[in-house]
Amino acid sequence: MYRSIESMDDVQETTTTTMAAVADHDMISELPDDVLLPILAFLPEASDVARTSVLSWRWRYLWHNAINLRFTVGEKPRTYSEVDDADDARRLIDGASAVLARRAGGGPDVEDVEMSFVYSSKDNTYHEGPEEDGPYSIHSYITSEHVAAWLLFAAHRVTRRFTLAVPTLPKQGRRAPEGDDDDEGHQQEAQAVAAEEAVQEEEEAAAATASERVLLAELPCTARAEQLSLTLGKAILTVPSTGDFHALTDLLLSHARLYAGRGDDLRLGHLLSSPCCPRLRRAQLSYITGLTTLRLAAAGTLEELRLRNILDLRTLDVDAPGLRVLAVKDCGSYAMKAATILAPRLQALGCGHMGPAEKLRFAGAASLRRIDDLVVWTHRLPREHGESDNSAAVWFLRHCTTVSHLGVRLNMSMWPPEHFECSDTSCICDHPKGWEDHKISLQHLRNIEIRGYHQQLDSHRRLVQLLLASAPILERMTVCLKQF
Repeated sequence: MYRSIESMDDVQETTTTTMAAVADHDMISELPDDVLLPILAFLPEASDVARTSVLSWRWRYLWHNAINLRFTVGEKPRTYSEVDDADDARRLIDGASAVLARRAGGGPDVEDVEMSFVYSSKDNTYHEGPEEDGPYSIHSYITSEHVAAWLLFAAHRVTRRFTLAVPTLPKQGRRAPEGDDDDEGHQQEAQAVAAEEAVQEEEEAAAATASERVLLAELPCTARAEQLSLTLGKAILTVPSTGDFHALTDLLLSHARLYAGRGDDLRLGHLLSSPCCPRLRRAQLSYITGLTTLRLAAAGTLEELRLRNILDLRTLDVDAPGLRVLAVKDCGSYAMKAATILAPRLQALGCGHMGPAEKLRFAGAASLRRIDDLVVWTHRLPREHGESDNSAAVWFLRHCTTVSHLGVRLNMSMWPPEHFECSDTSCICDHPKGWEDHKISLQHLRNIEIRGYHQQLDSHRRLVQLLLASAPILERMTVCLKQF
């Protein structure tokens, strides 16, 4: 029995010695790059990847060949220091540019690059607020040369996904001159003149500063990247006349300015069409100025197209045989002149406003199952005053009879309505030839959502009654009251 125990001790001693030897031997470092580089890809930031260089001699330069690179400002800090913010901004931009420049000169291609200089906080909508979308000092250090180098890297070295989010340039604030409410009339007049001169000087200085700091960018043509997300801080975007996006499946283009006079809007539609983007599945264009005409002859792979806040849009022409989702929100400033939608497989439509019915050509009503954000006006001015009418909304309700979900947004252009006479024959107000004369049949409608409802308007009540009478199998109606 004693000899047996002694043998077990020998085994334990041998095992301990072996484990110590294994601990002294770095087996992970002997793994090939094809195994180690995907491990680095799980690290959240490029700085974390660089810190692995201290692990051993094998890891010292491994991070130079990382397949994923992420440079982000993260969430908005609770406290703000202008000096620290400026230093951090400079280091982040210089570091990101240096890493990309090194990789552009050699090494393996990069699968995923994320460069986000916009705060990732949930409450940051990144629409117009200059101080809320990113560190204030970032605006001063990002130049057109930076953006050009980053986009060029995306075009030549990124194989899967490239994300760039640049904050908008800060608006030049105006500071009103201080005054005394008890001054005499001549003193007030002198202060008013001085204030006007000061404002004029500030406007001239702001215009000069803005002209010097405007961002310029060119849409990168990449034949290998599968996903592009470009939020360009209202940069003036040049669109090439030709391009090869044969691998592109997802595109987000946001916060850019086009020169419609030189045809950038037409070239953008051409690049997104089937000859240049044969695999495109999802496309989103938002907050783009200068996009007056969008003509898109999409490949059969395109399933989702979203257009948001393209205020200059006047003509929309979409031919997409495989399109399932189309969302057009806040486009054209309600001045859309013509819309052609050829989408025989369309299932969901967020239509906003698409111009007058006589300029609307829509092929997709038979397959449509959902309509959201259908804008319906009440108490409209005549069309010759620049106002749009409800003829397109009436057309959709009369022809899209297979929808099961309907979302309506009620808008009103005049208040109080009793002081004006509405001249829109398709309005829902008290016009003698109002909506009661329209034959609407929504036999499949089960759910209605109405926003902007005003309890005091008979026109709004009559619209609800009309929808209820037109939907015999309706299961649910949600009404959100108008907030003043």
